Amino acid sequence: MVKILMRADTHVSFTVPAEEPVAKCTLSQVLAALSVSLGSMVVGFSSAYTSPALVSMKDRNITSFEVTDQSGSWVGGIMPLAGLAGGILGGPMIEYLGRKNTILATATPFIISWLLIGCATHVAMVLV
Repeated sequence: MVKILMRADTHVSFTVPAEEPVAKCTLSQVLAALSVSLGSMVVGFSSAYTSPALVSMKDRNITSFEVTDQSGSWVGGIMPLAGLAGGILGGPMIEYLGRKNTILATATPFIISWLLIGCATHVAMVLV
C-alpha cells in the first residue's frame, strides 16, 4: 500500500493500492476512435469542398455537365442550409439515439452523398 500525503490543513487520509491496474488498448477502441476522427474529417471536407470544386465543375473539359451561375450558387449555398438543419436535428437525435448511434446514423447519408458527388453526371447529384 502507498500512503498519500496531503497538505497539513486537510483532514482526509486514504490509501491506494501500489499496483494499479494497467489500461490496455484494444482493437475495438482504436477502430472506434479512428472512425469518429474520420467522421469529423469528412464533415470538414464537405464544408470546404465547394470552393475548389466549383471552379473545376465549371470547366467543360473536366465535367460532362454544365454548371450555370445559378446552379453554382446552389452548390455553394446548400451545405450551410443543410448544416442549419443538422444543427437543429443533431441535439434531439443524440438525446434519442445516443452519441454512437447518431454517428452511425449520419455516416450513411455522408457515404451516399460522397458517392453521388464522385459519380455525378448532373448538378442535381452534387446538390444531394
